[in-house]
Amino acid sequence: MKPMPYLTQKFTRTLLLAAIFSFIGVVTLLHYTTSTHLVMHHEFFKRLYYLPIILASLLFGLKTGLITSTVVSLVFLPHILLQWRGNPAGQLDQLLEILLFNLIAFISGKLIERERREREEKLRLERTASLGKIADQVAVSLKAPVHSIWGSAEAL
Repeated sequence: MKPMPYLTQKFTRTLLLAAIFSFIGVVTLLHYTTSTHLVMHHEFFKRLYYLPIILASLLFGLKTGLITSTVVSLVFLPHILLQWRGNPAGQLDQLLEILLFNLIAFISGKLIERERREREEKLRLERTASLGKIADQVAVSLKAPVHSIWGSAEAL
């Protein structure tokens, strides 16, 4: 028995989402377990958060991209509040990073959705043009027999 395409798509979607959110979990674990003295490591881990956000936006669109950026923001926020509490300027910088997470998700999601709409519109226009060509061919094919019948009717 062949697998149903919808179930395969749904399974693939679920698997991709699980991979994206697992990646967020791994990055968060690394972020929280790394010593605060290893600043470069923390900066690297923070930048890794952008990968699942952009990937979710590319694969699933604006809504999933924003959900992913919100999850990243929520798991990153305690790190800011706990690790940066003695440094208000550093805290502000980190909070602005959260804003950037969400902004990146919004922009990439909007761009992807616009590109998809344009692709669908192009496909719709191509289908309409194909139907027009077929209708034209049918009309040309019917023209000769109709003229014959019309000529025969006039002769009678």
